[in-house]
Amino acid sequence: MEKISTLVVGKYWVIRDGLCEILKNQEDIVCAGTASNIQEAVELTKHLMPNVVIIDVARHDQYPVEATKLIKSAHPSAAVLIISRDKDIDHVRACMQAGVSGYLLRDGGFEELIQTIRMLKFGKTVFGIGDVSRVLYGVSSDDPEAGKRQLTELHAREVEVITLVGKGMSNKEISAQLGISESTVGSHLVNVFRKLDARSRTEAVMYALREGWINVEDLGKQV
Repeated sequence: MEKISTLVVGKYWVIRDGLCEILKNQEDIVCAGTASNIQEAVELTKHLMPNVVIIDVARHDQYPVEATKLIKSAHPSAAVLIISRDKDIDHVRACMQAGVSGYLLRDGGFEELIQTIRMLKFGKTVFGIGDVSRVLYGVSSDDPEAGKRQLTELHAREVEVITLVGKGMSNKEISAQLGISESTVGSHLVNVFRKLDARSRTEAVMYALREGWINVEDLGKQV
């Protein structure tokens, strides 16, 4: 069985080593390495090519935004998972726009972390249940008419695709659900990103949440 390779990034060695120890106890997950700063994280990402990069964030610390951009540039297929106590909407939005695939609050249990890593490995988008979901759902547009204009620009099939993305489904799962090819799913997503001026699946999902196309309860659910 191919194990899920992870890289743990964080300022404090106690947290890094603790997370690594937890991951090593899982039969399907391996902690390939740890990094204490952005430079180490990027270099190790290039060398180890992990499936999931876990970034532990101190409150109001903005370094994960820069780190995520550099990590995604070095290894685009890596999923980045943020663990933080920060519920500040600007911080959450910045992380999403940088390309994170998951955002969990520190007060979540270890089982939630393990399940999230497994879901991210298979292309799912996961946001912490509860407070983070409510923060995301509370994102509002500066222009109240913007959402209406965006919605009218999306075709019905594009709305279906982004809705399923918001439910955590991978392109392969969406393909099976809608009875279309994976390449067609990819084309629909490219069109959605262009129309919404979104740079990632998570940013597109943020729009879908704001406009009410998907429900908060669907976030993080395995379909």
